[in-house]
Amino acid sequence: MPRSESAQRYEVFKTSRCLFKFSWTIALILCVGLSFICLSPLCLLFSFPLLLLCLLNFALCIQEMKLGKPSYLVKELRTALILALGCMLFPILERSMDTSGIAVYFFSLTYIFLLNCLFISRWEQSKDRKRGRLSIIQQNSRLLELLLSSKNIFSLFFCCLWLKNDHMINFFAFVFVVVVFVITLDFLTIGEDEKRQLIDLGYWLVPLLLFLLGHAGGFW
Repeated sequence: MPRSESAQRYEVFKTSRCLFKFSWTIALILCVGLSFICLSPLCLLFSFPLLLLCLLNFALCIQEMKLGKPSYLVKELRTALILALGCMLFPILERSMDTSGIAVYFFSLTYIFLLNCLFISRWEQSKDRKRGRLSIIQQNSRLLELLLSSKNIFSLFFCCLWLKNDHMINFFAFVFVVVVFVITLDFLTIGEDEKRQLIDLGYWLVPLLLFLLGHAGGFW
């Protein structure tokens, strides 16, 4: 059995268990209630398979932690795919999109979420090794660094797609800015646990700021 050792950011869950469980229960009830109120039956129908994937991924993560053996369904990739599916589900259902557009958007989202997971795997590699919880990618440091090195090429790729578009603030602007944010974060001389907290914060805060900037400046 691998040794259990929580990162600093998880300590609040231990010290305030009741508050944590209560807050998440209320949030879950609100999300489910708002989903039934706001979403169409078709959206709800397609949401259940996505929810099932999330639960299966969670169960697989728990099993990996308990057994100390990584699944061949690579944790970083399966998490990125599920997050990308979640972002793509409603746009696909609510508006017509051609197959090539869907493929490009899905690949772009999968990549930025995979980049998130890969950096987290690097920053937590030493701790996960002590816990006996290394993923398949973490077990191969050379492969991990090779995958992370793709960030420079893809930042240029997304930048070209952004500038090619007629609108200043478009989908690829969001993707490019997030990749640049991650690259910048990796260069900061702060602790790895602090980077882990900032990357989660930045993945919703950076797009939100860009979205507000687009509306405020009339760049749409």
